[in-house]
Amino acid sequence: MLNISILYGLAGIAAQLLQFFTLPIYARNLTQAEFGIVAILESLLYLCTVLLTFSIERAAQRFYFDKSLTPKRVFSSALIWLVASGVVWFGLAAIVEATGLLSFYSFPGGGALLIVLGAWASGVCGLAIVYFQVTERPIFFNFLNLIRGISILGLAYFLIEVQKKGVEGYLWSITAANFLAATFSLLLLRKNWQFRFNPPLLREMLKFSSPFVPTMLGAWLLTMGGRFFLSTYSTLEEVALYTFLSKVSLAYFMCATAINTALSPVLYRILAENPNAKEVSLDILRPVVRIYGLGALAFIVIAGDLGELMGGGVYELPPILLSLIIVGHFCSSVMGGSSDVLLSYFKKTKLQMYAFLAGASLCILLNLVLAPTLGVAGILLATTSSLVFIIGCHWVLISRMSLPSVPVRDVLGWMLTILLLGLIIAHFKIEFLGVGIGIRVLISSLLLAFALLTLSGMKTPRTHLDRTSAS
Repeated sequence: MLNISILYGLAGIAAQLLQFFTLPIYARNLTQAEFGIVAILESLLYLCTVLLTFSIERAAQRFYFDKSLTPKRVFSSALIWLVASGVVWFGLAAIVEATGLLSFYSFPGGGALLIVLGAWASGVCGLAIVYFQVTERPIFFNFLNLIRGISILGLAYFLIEVQKKGVEGYLWSITAANFLAATFSLLLLRKNWQFRFNPPLLREMLKFSSPFVPTMLGAWLLTMGGRFFLSTYSTLEEVALYTFLSKVSLAYFMCATAINTALSPVLYRILAENPNAKEVSLDILRPVVRIYGLGALAFIVIAGDLGELMGGGVYELPPILLSLIIVGHFCSSVMGGSSDVLLSYFKKTKLQMYAFLAGASLCILLNLVLAPTLGVAGILLATTSSLVFIIGCHWVLISRMSLPSVPVRDVLGWMLTILLLGLIIAHFKIEFLGVGIGIRVLISSLLLAFALLTLSGMKTPRTHLDRTSAS
């Protein structure tokens, strides 16, 4: 079952790589100040998506596995919510435009409307992707991921590099690409959903997903809030440097996220058959943590070359800062593939919310202390420390509730190894990395090969659903 699910992850990697390749387009055609504005707009788009969708796709994924409900009712209720919420938010965006509340940061005219439209379209596409994931339809799942990735890359090239539209081109490219993907989503789903309003079910779904909203807001503060602190205490150029560093490191995080996308339904099915499957979950999670760790080490080795390639040498990426941000991504990846899934399955979403809000509060405090003096380094220290704190909270919660365990020792060991490698590369930069890019690529390839061997060797027990299908 896991081997089949990996196909979903590979499509996610391919789609996100296409979006990752927009980074050189931004770096070549936008000034650092313009890139800083794009970073702020990107943060607002993420924030708007969270508030508009209310994380309804997470509720749809979880309620799909309730045997008393039909998938059509679950996903139709989620779509009805997205339509109603989109209308309300579009009205709010019109008010914002009319009153000029987004005139700061030199935002282009109509920016608020484009952000809301892009967020709504992203929510519709995200819901469809979840539907095709849980119903095991890899062709449609892969198609939607790839069409959005290709569209973002193509439109960014045309509007920013060819037409020289700058920040305005970024907004239009993201919005148009999301709308194209949302259109295909609705066309593909029109024969699969039962459009019938079910108020009690929708209330239950919103009750389940509501704790995810402050959770995602906390995640927003952790991953994107630093841009606003830098814009306050520093310059847009510093925002651009921090954003460039974050985007380069996403080459690692998006691969881990794709694996989590493939892993979540597998764990849901295993837990649905045996909620006390502690050993089973550890048999899956230990190799996954190892894969994340090996991938992190592989990325750090070649990150400097990747940053130079993507930014044309404009942005310098110190290895120790890369190690800090990768430790944060590693923590997020581990949570996304283990404790988040466990807490969501057992409907402990309020506890997830409390943990993330506590982490976000810690992050704000640390940012206020560190950002004015340390700049980008202070933001990274604040974010990574807060993510480590959250994963520690998750472990405590899971242990006290006697839920299937998380290999916390493995996680701590890999975190220390990632930091140590960054220190080694920073200290022995000339001796170790001066021998050439070929050696660095070879080392990185070997580490990735070990990760792929671990991935290919993973096996999961057959659930009752699998045995029924086989018979």
